[in-house]
Amino acid sequence: GIDESDVIVTSGGQSALSASLRALAAPGEAIIVESPTYWGAMAAAKAHGLRMIPIARTKDGIDPADLDAALAAHGSRVFYAQPTYANPTGDVWSPHVRAEVMQVLAARKAFLVEDDWARDLYYDAEPLPPIAAADENGHVVYIRSLTKSLSPAIRVAGLVARGPALRRIRSSRWVSELFVPPFT
Repeated sequence: GIDESDVIVTSGGQSALSASLRALAAPGEAIIVESPTYWGAMAAAKAHGLRMIPIARTKDGIDPADLDAALAAHGSRVFYAQPTYANPTGDVWSPHVRAEVMQVLAARKAFLVEDDWARDLYYDAEPLPPIAAADENGHVVYIRSLTKSLSPAIRVAGLVARGPALRRIRSSRWVSELFVPPFT
């Protein structure tokens, strides 16, 4: 259900992440993050004045009940995570955690910013499909960095979103990036 009109090309994953957080949460609001999490996500959240509420990782990813409780307790509508090869742990969420997280997001009318920075860096079995692949209602903002798999010198990522999230991110992005050079 995703087509080219749902994709924004950005100058790397960090740019996509920053634009997403800026568009989906106002300064002072809480966002939920896995713990531990990617330092660049913490830097982007802090730069935008967001409060980060950590939830612990488990052997299968996160506990969806912890996510539900954190979203409710803090009035948050944004959850940042790396379900596939999380930085810094390399963890991968199980299929049942992925499905349950989608149920929590739908019930809470919340967004997952799914940072898929290392999809191409697997060693044996190909990774599970992104959570965004099962998102029919626009709850997932999917960030797919190509920098690590192409070259550190080529800062490029694709951001996939739909509905209100896409419109807000497009508006937010123009403020900071304006456009990505056609060569990239």
